Amino acid sequence: MARAVRRGEWERLSLYLALAVAQAARAAPQATIDDVLALLSAGEEEGRGDAGAP
Repeated sequence: MARAVRRGEWERLSLYLALAVAQAARAAPQATIDDVLALLSAGEEEGRGDAGAP
């Protein structure tokens, strides 16, 4: 990942990050995944579907 950042290979970095998230989600207990999904859906219900955007 560090090499992709240094080289500005943003597409490659995004793929690495997506794979890391998928691996973490697969290894996490179901309750953790449910909690994350609840947090994400709460943000959308409050009209913050683009959380973090100015």
